[in-house]
Amino acid sequence: IVKYIVHYSLVKESYRERRSIIMSKEYYQMGWTLDENYEEDYFCSRDNRRYFIKKNTTPMIATLSAEGIVPRLRWTKRISNGDVLIAQDFEHGRTLEKEDMIDKRIPEILKKVHTSPKLKKIMKAQGYKEETASNSLNNLKTIIADELRKNKNVVDALNYLENFLPDEDIEYTPCHTDLHKDNWLLSDKGKLFLVDWEHSILCDPAIDISFILYRYIPQEKWGEWLEIYGQEPTIKYRSRLKWYITLQSVIMIVWYHEKKQLTEMNAWLIFLNSIFNEFI
Repeated sequence: IVKYIVHYSLVKESYRERRSIIMSKEYYQMGWTLDENYEEDYFCSRDNRRYFIKKNTTPMIATLSAEGIVPRLRWTKRISNGDVLIAQDFEHGRTLEKEDMIDKRIPEILKKVHTSPKLKKIMKAQGYKEETASNSLNNLKTIIADELRKNKNVVDALNYLENFLPDEDIEYTPCHTDLHKDNWLLSDKGKLFLVDWEHSILCDPAIDISFILYRYIPQEKWGEWLEIYGQEPTIKYRSRLKWYITLQSVIMIVWYHEKKQLTEMNAWLIFLNSIFNEFI
């Protein structure tokens, strides 16, 4: 077994080296200079400008670029190994800190995403299905480990999700679903971008809004934030937000439990408890 693992590692490394040579050659032929360290994402330069290269990304990038939601798309190209590459302007900047998440452009960007007919049309054409609350819950229940089913907070959360399933007669929209602060890029020129669209789905937009509000926005500012977004904070709507943040919290607990990252798992367990004890 050890010999096989070593052999596999050498083969894998050899493949990476060959692939690196092929990629470097093709970039050179295109007139691009490839930075030394790259594997999945790349930084290239041409005419003293730098670009961000990514392979096999979401087909929505062109529309997101046109809307100014992601950095500008320069080109798309299929190379000899079958990968489809995209090149975007490399935006010097930083990801947001927790205190930056009150930026009023965030609800404006999410409103643009959630109401974009072009994004929805592309997603449907690509075979995206509407992810209902009941489907999400059923999928979650199939991946919960027996050990977690003994945790009182998880059990209580699952009972809540079962008993308060939101109305599914709604407009399903493009949703990012991974709105962690590290996926917001603030450029040195002050432009704000939402990146990393690989987990986007067609869903109730409350899945996005709930994550931002519960994780980053003080409760006393929820009304102001929702006003910018264009949503009336009714009791029914706030119930939807609570349902979706509970769902996402249990998903994160399951994820970190599976990865055996217990510190992060416990942090989400504490947050899950706070949903029912610290939020109105």
